[in-house]
Amino acid sequence: MARPPAVQFCLSPGSVTPVTRDSAPASSCTFDWKAEAGYRSVTEADDIHVRLHLLTDCDDVALADGDPPQNKPGNPRRIRYALAHRAGADLESTFVSLLEPYRARPFVTSVSKLKIVKGPAGAVALRVALSDGSVDCILSAPEGQRIETQAGITLDAGIGFLRLKNSRVVRAGLIGGREIAYRDFRLTGAAAFTGTVVKMDRDTQGDGQIWVRGDIPDAASIMGRQIIIENDRALNACYRIGGVWREGDLWRISCGPVSFVRGYQDASDYSKGFVYNFEEGAAFTIPGFTGQERGSRDR
Repeated sequence: MARPPAVQFCLSPGSVTPVTRDSAPASSCTFDWKAEAGYRSVTEADDIHVRLHLLTDCDDVALADGDPPQNKPGNPRRIRYALAHRAGADLESTFVSLLEPYRARPFVTSVSKLKIVKGPAGAVALRVALSDGSVDCILSAPEGQRIETQAGITLDAGIGFLRLKNSRVVRAGLIGGREIAYRDFRLTGAAAFTGTVVKMDRDTQGDGQIWVRGDIPDAASIMGRQIIIENDRALNACYRIGGVWREGDLWRISCGPVSFVRGYQDASDYSKGFVYNFEEGAAFTIPGFTGQERGSRDR
């Protein structure tokens, strides 16, 4: 028997329900959470939702209550989580999902995968149809590889985005890639900036700041962008650049109100100090980003 194309669950963040599991989930599932009145000043009239579109073939999908971090003001006691799982002895999995925040009425009408005709394992291409008739295409090429889709869209490395209106590109973006193309449209990527972290803020309060040496031409070229710092990948080391200042031959970068502390060296002996998410001497990359607005013509 063929599986249905989608399954939808409506969830409430304050519910307390036992674990439920689907041992033969559809190839695509949609989960809908509604923010309860009182959550971070939300009222019932706000009717705020977030939908999760899951597009991964899984062996089972479970819904279970979990405790979000209680040191975040406004977090509820429990949140209903969706847990997707694949089973096997020798797996290489790429979990693909799309988050859609909306008020009152969803703006995404359908989400599906674009067929990739050439590209490495782990490449992703999505087609997202919107309620205004436009279509978003989102592509990701791992390890700097090139991918080609049956729809005629190509991406040479990085993450690419196209918004189509009547099959015409009206908006495009490219992060960390060399080129995204469709028919007669081409968008070339901007250069990435690289270097080394020379010094870091080791406090647990205030702004998280680092001092770096690298090929950065000026402050304006990286302000507001993301900096990715090499680490052991136990946690993400990607931060938004909130401030940039020149200090001698170094650049001082503020990553905002974050701490680089990840934990304690010894949870039973705090005097041994902290474990940091990265260390001085780590390499960093500020991926290139470029975008283009072409306007829409309904024809």
